[in-house]
Amino acid sequence: MAIESTPTWLGEDLVRGMPHFISPAWVKDRSHFDAAATAAAWEKIGFEVVHFLTKHHDGFMLWPSEFCPDDQPEIDYFGQQVAECARRGIKSIAYYSVGHDNWAGSKHPEWLVRDQHGDLPDTSGWNSPTWMCLSSGYADFALGQMEELARKYEISGLWLDICGLPVDENYCFCDNCRRGFTEWAGAANLDNMKGSEEMWQYKLHIHSEFVKKTRAVLVKHGRDPVVIFNGAGAPYNKRYAQRFEGSDSESSECHDPLLVGTIGRLHRNMHKPFELLSCSETTWVHPVLKPDTLVELEAFAATAHGGTYTVGITHTPEGWLSPGNIDRLAAITSKVKANRDLLIGTEPIYDVGVVSSWDNREMRRVMPQIWRWVDFVRQGHFLFNVLPGFHNLEAQRVVIIPGGLHIGDDDADRLRRYVEGGGNLIVESPTPRRGGDGGYLLADLLGVEYDGLSESQWHFMEPTDDALREDGMTDDPLMAASTADIVTLNGAETVTNLVHQFVPMDLAHMVWTQANAPQQDPAAEPGITIHRLGKGSVAFSVCQLSSRDPKDDTSPWLTTLSQNLVELMLGERSLELTAGPLVEVVANRQGDRAIVHLLNHAYGPAPALRTWQASDVAGAGYSVIQSRGETDFTAALKLRLNVVRLGLKPTSVTVVPDGESLEIRGDGDWVEVTVPPLGIHKTLVIE
Repeated sequence: MAIESTPTWLGEDLVRGMPHFISPAWVKDRSHFDAAATAAAWEKIGFEVVHFLTKHHDGFMLWPSEFCPDDQPEIDYFGQQVAECARRGIKSIAYYSVGHDNWAGSKHPEWLVRDQHGDLPDTSGWNSPTWMCLSSGYADFALGQMEELARKYEISGLWLDICGLPVDENYCFCDNCRRGFTEWAGAANLDNMKGSEEMWQYKLHIHSEFVKKTRAVLVKHGRDPVVIFNGAGAPYNKRYAQRFEGSDSESSECHDPLLVGTIGRLHRNMHKPFELLSCSETTWVHPVLKPDTLVELEAFAATAHGGTYTVGITHTPEGWLSPGNIDRLAAITSKVKANRDLLIGTEPIYDVGVVSSWDNREMRRVMPQIWRWVDFVRQGHFLFNVLPGFHNLEAQRVVIIPGGLHIGDDDADRLRRYVEGGGNLIVESPTPRRGGDGGYLLADLLGVEYDGLSESQWHFMEPTDDALREDGMTDDPLMAASTADIVTLNGAETVTNLVHQFVPMDLAHMVWTQANAPQQDPAAEPGITIHRLGKGSVAFSVCQLSSRDPKDDTSPWLTTLSQNLVELMLGERSLELTAGPLVEVVANRQGDRAIVHLLNHAYGPAPALRTWQASDVAGAGYSVIQSRGETDFTAALKLRLNVVRLGLKPTSVTVVPDGESLEIRGDGDWVEVTVPPLGIHKTLVIE
């Protein structure tokens, strides 16, 4: 009997394997391959589910496919692994490279993605794989192969890689797409619609239909109808113009513990299973292992948010696995599973949310601003969410709208209801204006009127509210590498003044390559305003606080100002942590208790999220620090708990898995504990 609903096991395994046995046709010696030994390794690690490659971007198949009678592997590499895992109770999900297939592309050039001139995309940065078009006969070929896999093997789902066309208006204009678009749109010519919303929607239509047909294949053969595609749930640097439904699990490559936590928060809003992918090596199919401490940090960063940590493992072309890698992954997985009862069945506690975009085209433009605000709140130890557009606003008391995000009329209505109900907004310039050049779309919320744009690219901010001067803030005006809106107050009050340069910097008026000095004794001009409206408040910055200085990104002051602004709008946190900016805090509720995870990013590769415009913050490599011990980087930490906000009166705080009970001090609305030196991470159970 066919099963058509998503099985419960999909959201219950904490650590999942994704071995990359990429063994191209030119590899002649696979003598180290041993399916039984491989399955024993996965059992030793503790995997309950493993993604196994059937073919990678080169197109060489690891099973004897009926569709390729002249290109057969020596043995059934895929089938042997699935059978050995089934004997051990390990579920197998079949990985299938959809978008890239050198074998199929060379046999059928008419299946390839092409531009209007018939040329192929440049994939030289990807080791030159061919990009396949799902409007062509390749879709039937791929679906036929996946039906073969579902019929022959005891698989529990299909994992689709590169399931999409390039996020580029230049592709695809092959003959199949031209015909398909005209049939779908009704007489429209694809060449005339280049870059249009209809073109993007056609791409999504092709993707969605392919995923639906993939699921139908599994249902037909009585397999678990689990279809996962890479990038599902987050249009972050992936092949989809916009989010579309169809994956039974959200799935995102992260490769950095900071990004693991960021995307984990984003996925959690969707209330469905999700996996966060990284590698035990420095990247996919790499001969250099990551430090043990970094892998452990990534594993707990993923599972603290209720997700599955899917870890890539290099399975060399001749079939060899690193024994040391297997041993350390077994130890790390054991630590994660020891915390299972604290990781499953929890709900997040948020004070602050940062709005991100569902649209990949927009995300590529505004990602630096979104990630910058995420850095601000994470480094300030706020309990924060990353929102999927303007949804789930009520999950937190402060919502931050980074500059440049599109806000539609429906979004504006949601924001008005949120503020009227007691929510608080932080909005930074640029924010949408009616008709593109009129008044602010959110003018009634902002409490200011738009008067124009400053001509300068550099400005200064001078806080006038003492609350914005906290945390060692300098008394000097704070430089912002940003344009500025000129506004008139219309119900709002000023908490920070905008200060101009004494002479705007240009090639004829520059002392150095930065902004010229600020004006002395400037006239009061709104820089950051607060408008109190209904039960809520709206803060607006005329400068983009998240803008990065293009010359020198070392100024800390806009970070401090932004964190102080969040603190001012929030009022009271649910908890306060006294620690350095590399410590991240995650809090969950589980029944009548709270669970707090402390993650130490001193063991990570970078202090801030990577962006395309700011790769310099990524650092020069991984910090190999596990040999120095796990307590070298932090002293004891002070954690204060807001009894009212958390809704519980703690009688015990226990460190897990140590079992150490911490002394609770204080009474009234706040109590505090001293957390022992952190190491990689600690989990606190508050009851």
